[in-house]
Amino acid sequence: MGLADTIRNKVNSLFNFDSQQQSNQLKNKIDTLYGKQNTATAPNINSFNPFISKRDGQVINKMADYKPIVNSSATSDKVREWITQATGIQPTNTMSNSSNSTQNENSTALSSGTINSNGDDNVGFNGNLDSSSLGSLDVATQLPKLSTAQIAEIIKKHFNRSSVISTSDAEGIYNAQKTTGMSALAILGIGALESGWGTSNIAKKTNNIWGYGATNVNPEGNAHRYGQMSQGATQFATEFMKTYYNGYGAKSINSAGTGNNPKGMGYAYTDGGAIDSSWATQVSSIMGKLYNTAKGVSGSNTGNSSSNSSRSYLNRLSYANNSNTSSGGSSKGRQIVAAAKQYLGTPYVYGGTSSSGVDCSGLVQLAAKASGIDIPRTTYDQINVGQAVSKNNLQEGDLVFFRGSGGSTSAPGHVGIYIGNGQYIQAPKTGDVVKISNLSGRSDYVGARRIA
Repeated sequence: MGLADTIRNKVNSLFNFDSQQQSNQLKNKIDTLYGKQNTATAPNINSFNPFISKRDGQVINKMADYKPIVNSSATSDKVREWITQATGIQPTNTMSNSSNSTQNENSTALSSGTINSNGDDNVGFNGNLDSSSLGSLDVATQLPKLSTAQIAEIIKKHFNRSSVISTSDAEGIYNAQKTTGMSALAILGIGALESGWGTSNIAKKTNNIWGYGATNVNPEGNAHRYGQMSQGATQFATEFMKTYYNGYGAKSINSAGTGNNPKGMGYAYTDGGAIDSSWATQVSSIMGKLYNTAKGVSGSNTGNSSSNSSRSYLNRLSYANNSNTSSGGSSKGRQIVAAAKQYLGTPYVYGGTSSSGVDCSGLVQLAAKASGIDIPRTTYDQINVGQAVSKNNLQEGDLVFFRGSGGSTSAPGHVGIYIGNGQYIQAPKTGDVVKISNLSGRSDYVGARRIA
C-alpha cells in the first residue's frame, strides 16, 4: 500500500463527508500531493543545498518539474548543481546558450515577450487591457509579461511595508516568469494575497510570500524556507504551472480559484471542504492594481525596454531608497524613517501600537523602538525627549510636533517623523491611514526634537 492509499484510508475512517464530490475532491488532492512520494527521493547530502530538506534528506518539492530549470540558460551553474544533486536530473545536451531559445516544458512558449542578447527583458508589454478582466486571461499566453523595471516599481509601491521582498528581488521574479512562462502579475498577485503584501509571519520567517508548503496544521513550520524570497518565486511558479495549469487544466486565475477546470479542483478551500471562490476574485483585483502600476513605468506600452534602461532604472530606484535626502542625517535617523515607512497604509486607530492600527505617537514609538531607541508613549511626553531643533535644520528621523486638535504649543496634540525634502510621515486621524505629507501644509507646527 502506497503513502497516498494509507492517508486516504485514514481520512475516510475519521470523517463522514457530506457528499461523494467532497470525498472525491480530497482523494484527488491526496493523490496529487503524495501519489509519487516514493519516486522522487533525494540522496543524503551533508553540504548545504536549498533543494534538500534538512529533516529527511529528500528533495523539498517532490511535485516540481525541475527539467525546465536545469535546462534554462537563465539558471546559474550553482543552482543547476544543487538541483542535480537533489533530483538526479542532468542538463540535456541540447541546452541552448542563447536566451532567445530557452525551452519550457511547463507551458507554451513565452509568446508575450522575447529576451534580448543581454539577458534582460523586452517583454512587449500590452498596456491596453481591461484591468478588471485579468483574472480570466491565460497566465502564460495572455496575461502581460512584466519587465524587471515594472516588477521593481510594483514592489516599491505595493510591498512597501514588507521586510521580506525588496526591489533587489525584481530580477529573480523576472527570471521565474521567464523560466516557467507564468506571468509575474500572477506570481506577485498570489503572493500579495497569501502574505498580506509580504507582511505575514510566514513570509517574515521563511522568505516565502506564497506560504508555499504551509499546511493548516503547522503553517509556519511546514512552509518552505528560502535564503532569498526570489528563490521561492521559481519553485512556486513551477509548481503552479505543473499542478494547476497543466495538471488540472486551470489556465487562468479564475479557473484555478473557482474550480471551473477539467479536474474540478480549486486553489483555496473552506474548512468545510468547499472551494473558496473568493480567492480568485481577490487575486484578480490585486493583479488589476499591479497592472495599472506597471503601465506607469516608462516605455511600458512600446515593448522597447532595453537591458540598459531597466538596469539604470533599478540603479536610480536603489539610490532613491538608500540616499540621504537631507543634509547631515544620521544613520539612526534614517533607520527611524525606514521603520516608519513599513507602516504606510496602516489604518489609524486611537491608542494603536501594532501593524493592525496605530495612532500618531504610537507610530513614532514603534519606529524609534525598531531603531533601538526607547521613548515615551504619548505626544505630551515625546515633546520632552531628545534635543530641540529648529525648523531650518530638520534632518531625517527628527520628530515634528503640531498643536493638532485640542493641543497647545507646550502640550502638542499631534506628532510625525520628518523624512527629508520638506515631508513627514504621520498617522493623521480616524478614518485615515499612515501616509506621507508635506510639512508646508501645516500651519500649526510648534517644534521638533532630535532623538537620533
